[in-house]
Amino acid sequence: MEQAREKAARRRYSADTVDGPAAIAFWDEVAAVRELLGQVQVIFVDNSFNGVFREHLAQHYGIRVEKPTHVLVEKTNCCIHAWRWIVERTFAWLSATRRLSKEYDRGLHHANAWIALANIRRVLKFCYLKQLMSSRPSLRSRW
Repeated sequence: MEQAREKAARRRYSADTVDGPAAIAFWDEVAAVRELLGQVQVIFVDNSFNGVFREHLAQHYGIRVEKPTHVLVEKTNCCIHAWRWIVERTFAWLSATRRLSKEYDRGLHHANAWIALANIRRVLKFCYLKQLMSSRPSLRSRW
């Protein structure tokens, strides 16, 4: 129990820590124990992660860090970029699968297989609903 508290305490960072160095410390700590992070090729970030974090990941891990530049909606205080929410949306879709809601698998190949199956299920469901809508016009008003 005490080890779990110590582990959780090590992952906490104060609010006044600059995003770049905090992200580097977090990435180095987590990448040492998570083999899945070795397959990451691209990370989409906002302005605060653009400098030191980008250089560190490129030099140490060979990961490309990109900031989306295509603005979809421009407001007074913020801009919504094209690729901004792709990760959150993907995780939301995958978390609907019960098996992927927790980390049950220890092996990388098992985790990859379950993610592939969840994506196949999602695409097939989308195609089925699209076909159903086109074949039965009365259902369109319900959706």
